[in-house]
Amino acid sequence: LPMMMKNVNREIVRRGLGQVINYTDNEHIKALHMIPHYNRLVQNLLLSESYADKRGVGKWKRPKLVEAVSGYPSQIVDLVKNSNIFIFLQICYTAAKEGAIVLKNLSRHINTLALHIYTVIGKTLNLMSRFYRLFFKQ
Repeated sequence: LPMMMKNVNREIVRRGLGQVINYTDNEHIKALHMIPHYNRLVQNLLLSESYADKRGVGKWKRPKLVEAVSGYPSQIVDLVKNSNIFIFLQICYTAAKEGAIVLKNLSRHINTLALHIYTVIGKTLNLMSRFYRLFFKQ
């Protein structure tokens, strides 16, 4: 029968389902000093609370190592994405990409213009040579 007799408050706190409130009033502190049974109960409850905290049960349940570590990559990615240097690098990349597109289009237009100039000069030289042959070679 003594094994079956357990303090319910102590078991509740030990399983992490309850918590010992930290009193700071003078009346409570006097009661702790004057009533030994109450003092022992509070000490046992505090021990039970530390037991639950160390074991990580109930209210003090901690995530398992795998769960805790699995959150790190996403946190690191968020930190990097929101950093000023990363935002600056994104802007530089976008500007360089847009600049490359503009230069590509510009070079295409310059190439077309050069081809037209070459064609016009070729036709002009052809006409000049014909004109020269017509009037000056006889």
